[in-house]
Amino acid sequence: MASHGVAEAAKLAGVTRRTIYRHIKAGKLSASVTGGNNTIIETSELLRVYGVLSQPEPEQVSTGSHENQPEYVTLLLAEMSQLREQISSLTSKVDELQEQLALPSPERPELSVLEWVRERRKMKG
Repeated sequence: MASHGVAEAAKLAGVTRRTIYRHIKAGKLSASVTGGNNTIIETSELLRVYGVLSQPEPEQVSTGSHENQPEYVTLLLAEMSQLREQISSLTSKVDELQEQLALPSPERPELSVLEWVRERRKMKG
């Protein structure tokens, strides 16, 4: 039977490479390591663990066009735009508050020791 590298096995099984490695570590999926330190998984093992495998699609070269974006991409871009606006607004607010905190406190005239003692007596009595 054919064998596959981890990336190819993950595509065939419809899972991530990380999932493949976790299943190997947990003993759920059997694999072997080649002399070049590559992990190889038999097709029969993928079928046993994951059932029906997806057929690899021929790789398509991107034309660079983003006109036909999936709906989730459009939604994510809109949400990112909103978040950027919120960040900008909050950053401005933080700057305002920092400026307010940096204002000098009202000046209080310094008292001589004698004046200070008199003020303290007034407060007590």
